[in-house]
Amino acid sequence: MTSRRLLALGAIAVLTGAACSPPAGTPTTAPPTSAASTTPSPAETPPEETTAPTVPAPDPADFPGKDEHTEEGAKQAVRYYWAMLVWGYETGDTEILQGLHLETCGNCVDNLESIGYAKDHDKLWSDASITDEDVYIGEPGEYETVVQYVFIVGAHDEPDYDSSDVNAKPDTRYFTANGMTWRDDRWLMEGSAIEIETVDDSAE
Repeated sequence: MTSRRLLALGAIAVLTGAACSPPAGTPTTAPPTSAASTTPSPAETPPEETTAPTVPAPDPADFPGKDEHTEEGAKQAVRYYWAMLVWGYETGDTEILQGLHLETCGNCVDNLESIGYAKDHDKLWSDASITDEDVYIGEPGEYETVVQYVFIVGAHDEPDYDSSDVNAKPDTRYFTANGMTWRDDRWLMEGSAIEIETVDDSAE
């Protein structure tokens, strides 16, 4: 288990694919698209619609108590949110993810936009594992509850937004602080801050 590092909900980092991924980088917003629409020439063939990779969705049963108004419930709700976010980058599916946060969570909104861009442009990730290292209750500050969650996103591939390249991302550790609020009989993410570091296998 990694040593605890208290992360304040001040400076916000974002988990978005391409320029910055959970592991090594992430744009604060999805790459801009051109405002002007163009009609492809006859010689151009529109790309075929691709099918999202078949990756099992996170099982709610693996996050027991996430819908209970307790500290343990808040911790499980945070774990579920991050599992669904990574799964969104793998599949492009955000139907459930959209209901796990409030609009005040800028990171959450930015990631939804980035996942939408990745899906529309065939830039989804390969399968990436999540390994828990630590999860505990931090200082609440302006939030009802703050959950500090440390986890590792396993090595995976990410297509580059600006080219046809595919980037190999290494195992990366995330230190996250997640401001949670209880509303409509469930925990919702109200704000989030992130720090990341590449896992150094040689230090183990």
